[in-house]
Amino acid sequence: MLDLAEAGAEPLSRSQFVPGHFTVGAYVLARGLILMVHHRRLDRWLAPGGHIDFADETLEAAAARELHEETGVAGDLTDIGIFDIDAHPIPASQGEPAHTHF
Repeated sequence: MLDLAEAGAEPLSRSQFVPGHFTVGAYVLARGLILMVHHRRLDRWLAPGGHIDFADETLEAAAARELHEETGVAGDLTDIGIFDIDAHPIPASQGEPAHTHF
């Protein structure tokens, strides 16, 4: 991830496929349950999240926007911060090559 950030590429761009690009997710915990969404293309249950838009002022703002877009849940995530970093492969689909979401 550091190599991607330092490479001079566009690490937030959806068209940055080698090795991939940064994305965000939001974990919502309530009453001992975790809110998940089913990703149809990957056929997996995931935390709400997605691509970072250039208009997003912070990573937390991007995560809050994605959370609202995917679930309708609105919230202020500015006090939470980053608590997990991972990388997961995205298979080739819809004209895009296989790549990694960081």
